This record gives sequence, structure tokens and C-alpha cells, in this order.
Amino acid sequence: MAELNKNILVASYPRSGNALAMNTIWLNLMPKDSRFNVSFGMPAISRIGSIKEDEGIYKTHVKLSSCECLGLKQKFDIVYVSRDIKDVLVSRYFSESRANRYSEDVDKDLFSEYVRKTTDSVIEHVRDWAGKDFITYVTFEDLLGDFYNILGKLSEALHLKVKRYIKPKLYRHWSLGPRKGIVGDHKSYFSKEDYEFVEGRLNG
Repeated sequence: MAELNKNILVASYPRSGNALAMNTIWLNLMPKDSRFNVSFGMPAISRIGSIKEDEGIYKTHVKLSSCECLGLKQKFDIVYVSRDIKDVLVSRYFSESRANRYSEDVDKDLFSEYVRKTTDSVIEHVRDWAGKDFITYVTFEDLLGDFYNILGKLSEALHLKVKRYIKPKLYRHWSLGPRKGIVGDHKSYFSKEDYEFVEGRLNG
């Protein structure tokens, strides 16, 4: 396998495990002198055209349809990370609410309102990036629970040898927090009506 000959772009909806995927790749697959770069949002995504071919790893939460015309396929090997939408919604709620971010006490009415307001944006983001033959897809849950197999999958897809076997730790300062790294967190907060709403939107 060759060393890095393309930049790597890790894309996801916010709170979906982007930092975990980036650190997994950077720690275990990339050359030591590779750069760990800041994220591309809008309008910073427009700078993609000026990036050199082998600088390092980048992240974005922008939808593919907003930046596909910028030559992503030519500039990057792309990884898309998804996470159980229900856990994404819980993490987003805690990160955006004014309440105590690490409290177990949640206003059920406000939470249900947030679920109804935010669900479609998560679904649209995932579907916008889905089904592309030039993208490698991984899940947050597999990065945690099937680390070595997923590392092998990333190694093959990115054409980079596995140099180390280091499982990144989920630190509180990572962007996934608060409520980060908790698989199945939705069970503590979702009502029957919340589940029915999300399933209806997923199947709609």
C-alpha cells in the first residue's frame, strides 16, 4: 500500500463520531508528518480547490450536495460516519440546550419538540451522502465495538498500511460531547411518541 497520496476527508452530521473516526485514521494509518486539519464548514469549504494533494486529514459537516462540485472525488479519499439517529438527537439536544449539559433531568416536552424540529435535518444529511461508490461508510457504533475490523476496512479503502493499533479515547473536550460515546443513550430520553415519530420519518 502507498503512503498518503490524497487528502482524507471525514464527513458526518454533527455529533455522529467524526472526531473518533479522524483520530482512528490519524493515529493508526497516516504518516507521522501528516497534518490533522481543522474542519470545513461553509464558506470555508470553498477553499478545497487550493488544498495540496497530500497535506493530511480534514473533516466536514457540510452536505455533499453543497460541495460536490468542488472536486471532492479528485482531491480526497472520503469517509462518511453515521450514528444511530436517536443518539445523535440526544447529543445534539444536550449540546444546544441551556440546561445543565450533563444533568439527567430533561424537560420531556422541550425534548420532544427538539426531536420533531431536528430529525429531518439528520436524515437529509445521511441520505445526501449515501450510496456513493467513492465513499467509505462506517458507523460510530462499529468504530467502538468492532475497532480492529473497521481499522482494516479503512486501511484497505484508503490504501494505507496499519502502522499502529491505538483505540482513541473519548475525551470530554472532543466535539462529540456532551453525552458523547453513549451508545443507546436514547433509551433514557425517548418517549413512545418520540420513537414513533423518528421511525415514521425514517420510513417516510
